[in-house]
Amino acid sequence: MQLIWTEPSKPNNACPYDHTTAETPFGEYLISWKSWKDYPGYGVDFCENYVAFGDTLEEAKNLAQADFDRRLAACR
Repeated sequence: MQLIWTEPSKPNNACPYDHTTAETPFGEYLISWKSWKDYPGYGVDFCENYVAFGDTLEEAKNLAQADFDRRLAACR
């Protein structure tokens, strides 16, 4: 099952950084970054718990997908 990400959003009341989310049956993945930095980095959280850190948004999405795949496999 492929994660489906929202369009990147600017900081708001839900998240103080630029971010994108993907909903799953288990909870929400959040990737957030500080776009105003020269090297923003992309933090991946699942249900408000740290999962991983990527150098690019695409890498962060891949790390989130790998984490989700592991969670799915654990349920089988």
